[in-house]
Amino acid sequence: MNDRIEGIILSSKEYRESSTMLFVLTKQFGKITLVAKGTQKITSKYAGSILPFVKGEFLLDYVEGKTVFTMKSMKVLSFHKKLYQDIILQSLCSICCECTEVCVNEALELELSNDIYVQLEETISEIANNRRPQLAAALYLSFLLRCCGISPEVDCCVNCKSQKADVISINEGGFLCDKCRIEYRLKKEDSELLKSFRYIVKGDISKFEVLEPLINNAHEVLGKLVAFLEYHLGTRIRSFAFYKELLTIE
Repeated sequence: MNDRIEGIILSSKEYRESSTMLFVLTKQFGKITLVAKGTQKITSKYAGSILPFVKGEFLLDYVEGKTVFTMKSMKVLSFHKKLYQDIILQSLCSICCECTEVCVNEALELELSNDIYVQLEETISEIANNRRPQLAAALYLSFLLRCCGISPEVDCCVNCKSQKADVISINEGGFLCDKCRIEYRLKKEDSELLKSFRYIVKGDISKFEVLEPLINNAHEVLGKLVAFLEYHLGTRIRSFAFYKELLTIE
């Protein structure tokens, strides 16, 4: 009873007349859903706190085996104001959180969920700093893909095991050499993109400082990683489509 659980709000939606449903990644119990009653009312003291990307301490009665709980109260632990003032930064965090919702499920080991929590918290902080937000998001996605067991093959050609790489094949699962690229009728890709893709796939957000001066095309790598996740998990990341629309407007 009255369990205090630390978590990051991944997303939210209106629930019934005046409540909000929160989808939260917790440090202790993986992904859970909270019903925050009365938070759509103007008088609610939580209306400005239960936003995506906010880290909070949630008071609830946790019961093992359940995934939906009623939120009794909430205390904000971390709130990055910059994310709500810059729509590009906000959309990059949305991509990370949506991908987390897709990847974290009941089959994922709790220890792995805790690792994802730590990585997501650091990623949101890096994106809020607005130094290299696309790189931070790409590094986080590469970590998520490893957690799901679908990380791209970047050490050799996924088809013939040649050590040379000429293209990234989303469908085939990683690098293809020149011979296999021709067989699959794919265009050769820039060597700098291939190198950056390999660095990011091998890294995670803890390598941000080391990789920052080496990566000049994080945006393209991010797009490849999202496409990889979408294809191999059979889903669509709607926040990435919105992010691309924002870039065309700018």
